[in-house]
Amino acid sequence: MGATVSSITSAYLKFLERQHKSGSYSADHLSNVRRDLTRFAAFVGETKHVAECRQHDLSEWLAAQTQWHSANTKRNSVSSVVGCFRWAEEEELIDRCPYRRPRALRGAIVKPRRPATEEEYLQLFRAGSRALKAALFFLRETGARTCEMREALWTDITVGNRPAIVLWRHKTHRRTGKGRVVALNSVIFRFLLWLKRHTRSTHIFVNAHNGPWDRHTFARHLRRTAERIGMDEGVIEKVTAYCLRHTYACAALTAGFTSKEVADQLGHSDTKMVEKVYGSHTAQDVKYLTRLADDIRSRRRA
Repeated sequence: MGATVSSITSAYLKFLERQHKSGSYSADHLSNVRRDLTRFAAFVGETKHVAECRQHDLSEWLAAQTQWHSANTKRNSVSSVVGCFRWAEEEELIDRCPYRRPRALRGAIVKPRRPATEEEYLQLFRAGSRALKAALFFLRETGARTCEMREALWTDITVGNRPAIVLWRHKTHRRTGKGRVVALNSVIFRFLLWLKRHTRSTHIFVNAHNGPWDRHTFARHLRRTAERIGMDEGVIEKVTAYCLRHTYACAALTAGFTSKEVADQLGHSDTKMVEKVYGSHTAQDVKYLTRLADDIRSRRRA
């Protein structure tokens, strides 16, 4: 008997769980992949033999997910499925991977999150709980990822020549093998010293029950706050906590910092993401482009 969809997805998830325990795979990513593979296996049939699988299975599953509107969501879910069966092929559990990314997704435009405005930040900050305010202030001042904020421990703070938070379980660790350094300016460092005196948790940022945030509870808490003050009414692109990372990056770019400097501060291993994603926002900033045009003209005249 050949391998079934269920046996392959189960084996792949066990592999990812081992990767997670070793610190080279994030809990959020593991959760997302498990969700996608569970849904896919239920759709095509867990007992279906891989030898009977065809590309049409993946296309039909994707078409059935009418609740997915973002091209990025579709790509990530498809990557979970394709990645699973490619792994099985490499491990010689199956003869070949039956799936590939659908052609329709290859040219799909992925729209990056937008920066949050100063007004939106202030509205959320004023209306938010004490726990939400602490998290939003940290994200705005450091440009850190929301997962980095949620997972940071007090023991991750290093105090040497300059204070910083050093995280070893982070997004690019598998590729770089290095810790993610979140630099702390003097204001945010003093804030963290004050915060430490008012918490007993091992996590720096906690919810109202003094427990660590998880991805869903934090996003849900922010969304409810935004809805309560009417921020979501008539808005196509709703503001999220991650938007503050885009705000931080765009502010740094328009202030004249180089792509390399911004990439280092954001924890990227190269400048491609800064130039492609965050740079797409500055390319539409009329005020910034006007100032840039004036600077170019003055330097050319000189």
